[in-house]
Amino acid sequence: MKVEIDPSEISGKMDAPKSKSITIRMMLASIFSDISIRGVEASDDVLRTLEALKNFGVEADVKPLAMPYGLNLILRHPRSLPRKVSAYAGGSATLVRMLAPMAAALGVEVTFDGDLSLRRRPMTGLFTSLKDAGIEVTETKGAGLPFRIRGKLKGRNFSVKGLESSQHVSGFMYALRCL
Repeated sequence: MKVEIDPSEISGKMDAPKSKSITIRMMLASIFSDISIRGVEASDDVLRTLEALKNFGVEADVKPLAMPYGLNLILRHPRSLPRKVSAYAGGSATLVRMLAPMAAALGVEVTFDGDLSLRRRPMTGLFTSLKDAGIEVTETKGAGLPFRIRGKLKGRNFSVKGLESSQHVSGFMYALRCL
């Protein structure tokens, strides 16, 4: 199946869904668009995503809510990007699998790391897709974290296998928007 995605602007406001994965996807869109999300649960994965986005230059206005651990987020896309960053993902595979293709599209060198549980998770499919797209992937411990990516995606057609996770596909869809 072939999917074509044309550049466009995204705007609007919505309450954050109770799905951590969807919340992280919404937050990652702040790399290319200003985002406002209400009622975000402040899980470790969400906070790691927020930290990684700030490393990319996303400006964040974070307001706590009365409910336990709730946040309202206003995220403003970066006006300029760093050349090199690190991203500690904790246990969030969603963050790594989606942010890596986006960073590759933007040409930002990133060193990814995570906690012990994430270090045990496979990244082989992600590495293969990135390498096939012209990205240098430096693995320090086999097919997992920590690893570094360097380079810029070549072309606009990518072969992505979603066998390990659909997050690879989502990450490359977002990456196409970043090109």
